[in-house]
Amino acid sequence: MELTLNAPQGVTIPTPSIAKDGNTWTYTWKGMPEKSAGAAIEYTVSEKTVPEGYKVIGKSTVDAGGTITNKHTSVNAQIAGLKVLENYSGNIPTGKFFFTITGKSFVPENEAANSGDAADQSAQTDANNSTSDSASAPGTDAAVEKAEAKSEEAQKAADEAAATAEKAQTTADEAAAKGSEDAAELQKAADDAKAAAEDAQNVADEAAATAEEVQKSSEEGQKAEEAKSTDDSKAETDEIKADSKGTAEEAKAADSTEIPLPEKTKVTNTAEGTIAFGDIKFTEPGKYTYEITESGSMDNVTNDSETTKEVVVTVTADADGNLKATVEPSGTYQFKFTNTYEPPHDPGVVSIDPPVKKIVEGDAPKKAETYTFLLRAADPSNPMPKAAGGSQTMYMDITGAGEKEFGKIEFTEEGIYDYTINEVAGTNSNCEYDGTVYTVRATVTADADGKLQVNREYFKDGEAVDVATFEFVNTYVSESGGVKTGDDNSLAGWLTLMLLAGSGFGCVGYSRRRREN
Repeated sequence: MELTLNAPQGVTIPTPSIAKDGNTWTYTWKGMPEKSAGAAIEYTVSEKTVPEGYKVIGKSTVDAGGTITNKHTSVNAQIAGLKVLENYSGNIPTGKFFFTITGKSFVPENEAANSGDAADQSAQTDANNSTSDSASAPGTDAAVEKAEAKSEEAQKAADEAAATAEKAQTTADEAAAKGSEDAAELQKAADDAKAAAEDAQNVADEAAATAEEVQKSSEEGQKAEEAKSTDDSKAETDEIKADSKGTAEEAKAADSTEIPLPEKTKVTNTAEGTIAFGDIKFTEPGKYTYEITESGSMDNVTNDSETTKEVVVTVTADADGNLKATVEPSGTYQFKFTNTYEPPHDPGVVSIDPPVKKIVEGDAPKKAETYTFLLRAADPSNPMPKAAGGSQTMYMDITGAGEKEFGKIEFTEEGIYDYTINEVAGTNSNCEYDGTVYTVRATVTADADGKLQVNREYFKDGEAVDVATFEFVNTYVSESGGVKTGDDNSLAGWLTLMLLAGSGFGCVGYSRRRREN
């Protein structure tokens, strides 16, 4: 806070002494003359600067010995939003999406009102002129002349408004220098005149642009546009009105430092989807426009197509200087970002389980032989049974005749998968091992619903076959080349027993003959 002593020209003003008692500051200027040129001097005191967040209650200029009162005026408002994640069950992830608030524009209360009034007046005047132009213009040339005349009139009005504003400012400056009680009101009038001059200049600029467009249309000979000249003029009038209302806001948008912001300007959502920036403190009436932008991403999530939302806070002051903030849109949440979650497609799993059947012909050895079979993937990327341990080859044993499976082969992606199955030849020279090679082809496709399905094809030595099992037949043969009928050792044993039996009968007969003799 700073006070200024207003005195007539030529009176020297010393530096005041300042005493502070709590929230009261007392300024004292000592040694001031009481008269000047034989007349009593009337001193006034004005407040040079008003502290931020305070407003002058009553007069800002008082007689010497008077009191200037400042009142702290501020109001808090909150801007909150909601994060929606459609098709997602459970809590919304935090730290994936972020929301940033920035100040877009600020229009002080008096400028917003003046801008709107001036726009309405200029729009009405323009609409009347437009109607007159469309009714009286005999042709394209007349329309051009009218547009140019309208532009000149608008520029003249703008120049006059500028001159009026300059005079008003000069009057206000003189009043302030003299310490007049009307200085504040005169300054407000000067400010209003400046705003009106700006609006008038905007209207003049738009009228000049319109005249240029009409001239261009005339040169190009666009008869269709001439037929619609009345509608075009109305559209131009509406545009002028909109631009006039937005002039003050556009001017303030370039300087976002006047727009208060919360302590945290970038936050993430809670698990419930709430987005909260915290309190924003306002100390000046006016219209504050904010933009909230979403950033971040998540797998299988499509972000809201409208990445930026707009929220407006209007701050007004009552007769006592108390501020009130209204947030629009109203309600608990002023903005909402709706993202869509698409669950990853689960195609399911399909599998094959190739069975191997071992058949033994001829007289196999009493001790059954163990036979080995090999499953091999045609491509290193093909899936294999779990028992393969990640290898692209797998061995399986069957002892004697019997049937056994390698285990399931599971598929999770579409494709064509080939495998071969064959028996590994053993070392028994009396056994003819089956040298058949089977090929298993699994063709995996997805149906209309995205579910996987598998088609199995089997080939035996390259020829397509329809089999339930892959049979391998081993045949045992004798050393002479014929099929063995039994064990050689067993036959020799039977012959020995028969000879021994015959010898026994001979001994018995011999003994009998000796006794008879």
